[in-house]
Amino acid sequence: TTPKDVDDPTDGVISLREAIRSAASGELDPGDDGRFTITFADSLFAETDQVTVELFCTNDFGRIQPAADIVIQGRTDGRSIALAVRNNQNAPVFRIDSDRRFALRNLTVGFVCTVVTNGLVDAGFVHDYGEMEIADCLFEGCRQAFDAPMVQSFDGGVATIERCSFVGSGRAPEKLTVDGGSLKVRNGDMRIIDCT
Repeated sequence: TTPKDVDDPTDGVISLREAIRSAASGELDPGDDGRFTITFADSLFAETDQVTVELFCTNDFGRIQPAADIVIQGRTDGRSIALAVRNNQNAPVFRIDSDRRFALRNLTVGFVCTVVTNGLVDAGFVHDYGEMEIADCLFEGCRQAFDAPMVQSFDGGVATIERCSFVGSGRAPEKLTVDGGSLKVRNGDMRIIDCT
């Protein structure tokens, strides 16, 4: 119910970060497939057809490691959700454990990674060790520093990337020389279907 990346159970609104955590609280029931689907409230679109939702991995907000099976579902009614993702930590924004299922659908993602420490294999947007699906998403104008690809499939992870577009993405020019690409496989499995 809020586009801000806040973590305050007393403020009367629910951020994306808080919704992911509440899925594992035991207070909600999953869908028939055992997954919790997170959607975005109609009230966010009172003045616009495109809403930008913040998601940060910073000193104030750490990485998100879902403790439940999650689907983050964008809109399919002509209105759109854009995720503005910023990461300045040596950690991914999302880490999907080996016993978890995770999906992103119908979203526009603008990702900027500005990590300035060494060993940046640990940075990025999503690290998948479990079962991940990214479908019908647009990754636009994304920038990564060093060897920090946005989406990586690690040991035993199975990622399916389907009907997605990657536009204007690449290494942040002000950072060092090792290119961080959009996708990378590190002892996992990644299936790329009908992507551009």
